[in-house]
Amino acid sequence: MGGKKHKQVKSTASDSGRSSLGGAIGGMIKAPAALAFLWPVLLVTGGYLAWHRWGADQINRNYNSLQIEKVQISPLPSYIRSNVIESVFRATDLTKISLLDPQATAQIANAFATSPWIDSVRRVQKTSTGNVDVHVAYRRPVAMVKVVSRHPEVDGMSFFPVDGHSVLLPTDDFSRADTLNYIHIIVQRDTYPISGVGSKFGDTKVADAALLALLLCPHRETLGIEAITITQRPPHDERPQLLNLVLKSGKQIVWGSAPGKELNNEPHASVKLQALLNDSNRSLHDLHVAQPLAADPARR
Repeated sequence: MGGKKHKQVKSTASDSGRSSLGGAIGGMIKAPAALAFLWPVLLVTGGYLAWHRWGADQINRNYNSLQIEKVQISPLPSYIRSNVIESVFRATDLTKISLLDPQATAQIANAFATSPWIDSVRRVQKTSTGNVDVHVAYRRPVAMVKVVSRHPEVDGMSFFPVDGHSVLLPTDDFSRADTLNYIHIIVQRDTYPISGVGSKFGDTKVADAALLALLLCPHRETLGIEAITITQRPPHDERPQLLNLVLKSGKQIVWGSAPGKELNNEPHASVKLQALLNDSNRSLHDLHVAQPLAADPARR
């Protein structure tokens, strides 16, 4: 009987060992399954916390508020000395624009279109880094309108820069010496702008002279043009203003009507300009009599 009991105890110990070993193996089998579920949870949780810690701030900084240092504009021509981007940001609410807004590019374009220096906004592009490229066409000064100053700090004559459509441009970008580099528009009767920069001067005589200055400004130095004057027609005369050229030599030449506003028997502006360029002796006095150049026989 004693021998049987010994074998029974030995068998029980062996079963206990096998049970422990089986439990360990079972735990090892179950652990990867648990980790397979746990790791995605940890990754999602970690990503969520990292997003709120760093990602949201980055998105907010780059996209939810337009920053001035993120905006680039077409290269400025030499005659624009002010900071166009800064002036637009000061005058508008660009910092309130979110680049995540589908209307952001249209809002940015409208804001830059308010600048007196910008003739048109051609394209606005957003980049993946939160930058904004604004492609624009600039207005070009062609003349200085000479007026009697009405500003208390300026005694005597003042000058207002205008483009070819008589739009007023910022005076702060020009010094007194700069005015000598442009054709002067001189109106016999007193004139003055009716509105501010970015708007038209508001005088038809100035508008006609600005059209002529646009045509002549590339040839100003070659022809020695100093000013355009306007001869006032009688009150009931509906014909275009009569424009005259004043050369640096003091000579005056009758130009006639503004380009595109010629009377029935009046030579076209291109004919007048060609006659002026070909007048090496400076004998012309009235471009009303200018005639088209005869065709070159060699080209027939």
